[in-house]
Amino acid sequence: MGIEIEFEEAQLSKLLLANQGGFDELEKKRIQEKYILEYGLGGNLPRGFYCPSQVEDIVIGGTQRGRVSSKAPSRTKQDRHLYFYYRDLEGRLKTIDQFWDTSEGERIQKSREYLMYDGNTVTGLEYSTEKNHYKKLRRVTVCCYTENGKILKYRTLYNDTYWCLYHQALDEHTIYAEDYTYHPDTALLSTVAYGTLHVVSGSSNDCIEKNSYQRYSRTHKERFFHDKEGRIVAYQHACVQQDGGEPMWNIPKSKQRFL
Repeated sequence: MGIEIEFEEAQLSKLLLANQGGFDELEKKRIQEKYILEYGLGGNLPRGFYCPSQVEDIVIGGTQRGRVSSKAPSRTKQDRHLYFYYRDLEGRLKTIDQFWDTSEGERIQKSREYLMYDGNTVTGLEYSTEKNHYKKLRRVTVCCYTENGKILKYRTLYNDTYWCLYHQALDEHTIYAEDYTYHPDTALLSTVAYGTLHVVSGSSNDCIEKNSYQRYSRTHKERFFHDKEGRIVAYQHACVQQDGGEPMWNIPKSKQRFL
């Protein structure tokens, strides 16, 4: 049974195009505000510890959130991701700087993401700060939440410039999407549907001659189980009956959380 996910490609593409040249204006606003600074160490998810996804590091292998610290990290000769988190005086996360520490002891800033709040919707615009792609909008994100702050929907579109240039392709992008449902009685997490849509134009010559695009998508849906305190402790594919013999995966204690 297929899992239906609306990737919202048109809306995200429109958001991307509308904000391509928005870095300077957003930066003017940023430097006029006061912030509380904290740091993320390690982690390989978007935004590191504060990734909007509540389950990506559980259901997708090789992913980590990292950890957060109030102490500025020293430079080490070790390949690792770093994040600088800027919160406003109301405690809202407003800006995220992503860095990469190299084994040669160099610290390179990769991107800066600006977050904007509108009711229960949070929009993120991530611009490259690397020399060859400076101020280029590399990713847009839209998240919707309940009145109580539980995430309902997570959409992020990657503007795949680096992959695109390497493979001589045009207008390539990737969308990652998640949809959450909660138990009506307990408000605990019930299911998460998630998936990826790749839009590929083929070679530049093919695209020019045929104006053809290919779309590849893969979707999944998981059902989550809780302990008595409300932590998620296991999950199972949701496209089968709970007693249908589908394997159940236990969640490591380090990744169990209240959801």
